[in-house]
Amino acid sequence: MTRQDSDTLRSLLEALDSALALRANTLWKIVKEIHEQQSRTPGSVNGRAHCEMVESNIWRLINETNQRDDFTALELFILSCSACCHDFDKGLEASLPEEYHGVESGNFVVKRAGELVLNDAEAYAVNLIVSIHDRKADYVTALDKLPYRFSMANETVDMRRLAVLVKVADILHTDSSRVSRLTVDPDKLTGLARKKYLARKCNFGWGVNGDRVVFNAHPSTQEEESAFRECWAFMLNEEWKPIAGELRSYALPFNLEVEMLGGPPPVGAAAPPGRPDTGNRGRDVRPPLSEKELLEELLQLFEGDVMDFLAVVVPCGFPAGTISTQTNPRVAYARFVRRLRGLDADSLSRIFSGLVKYAPGSVVLKAWAEDCRKSAGD
Repeated sequence: MTRQDSDTLRSLLEALDSALALRANTLWKIVKEIHEQQSRTPGSVNGRAHCEMVESNIWRLINETNQRDDFTALELFILSCSACCHDFDKGLEASLPEEYHGVESGNFVVKRAGELVLNDAEAYAVNLIVSIHDRKADYVTALDKLPYRFSMANETVDMRRLAVLVKVADILHTDSSRVSRLTVDPDKLTGLARKKYLARKCNFGWGVNGDRVVFNAHPSTQEEESAFRECWAFMLNEEWKPIAGELRSYALPFNLEVEMLGGPPPVGAAAPPGRPDTGNRGRDVRPPLSEKELLEELLQLFEGDVMDFLAVVVPCGFPAGTISTQTNPRVAYARFVRRLRGLDADSLSRIFSGLVKYAPGSVVLKAWAEDCRKSAGD
């Protein structure tokens, strides 16, 4: 199977690195007994089916935003392992914290790494991701402590990007597949457990539409509609809004909306207008130009010579170590384009000035350089 033929995260991983795919599949088999113990929350599916759906949601976000070429085999491996392990603490004997969980999941992965067919670096990376996945209002604060450039094997991984994908994929599994119709009697549920059950029961699923994630909901009773609106408001304000700027910075859908079949929709969430505040990474001053066009221009100008490309941009201020000279050219240039989102205007201006000197006839590079120069002067 080729990269283009892949239809799941692990099939894409198989196409890129069969050895890593084998280890990912082995991990999923080994931890089956933990997954079977994870459904502690009444009326909610938290076991293997949920973990597999989180992995599927990661794949959908990557695939439906045309980013499948932007991920290396190692990054896909870490994403699959994180989806597999993120709720381990729900299946362990340790009591769950009231505010958020995930810390014990990460600790377990680190302590039992060898039995989980992970090396120390891989286990540490999974720990970083799963230990913060359930944070709410303070998620970005926790995310800011993760390294951008985490060296593993022969490459450097953006841990923040992977953590954001796992976080949003977990949030998005809130549809009817999250509730059990056979093993749960909703009439015996009370309080929040009943509200969550009813809200998920009438939520049919989600899809990507440009910069939006759109849910389809069809409540059949007044109680279902009331439960859905209350749970929607919580998800919107407590889970989605804190990460909307991060989603936008990684070219993922950052608006959250719902189409209520048979009634008016709740208010949707949108990232603030303009360029979002991205915390300690500096301002997001990405020029409003086509990133795809820039990628294709770099491929044409530098062809397969990543070393020549780095020789131009690194002296101009592009962070050294972000891209290896051994990286596939398309992946290397895609990483360059993506990394631009976290650089300030002055840095961008210097980088594109250097690229224009290398290729003074490039209309695309001149346009980016001019936009960056204007942003730096603002």
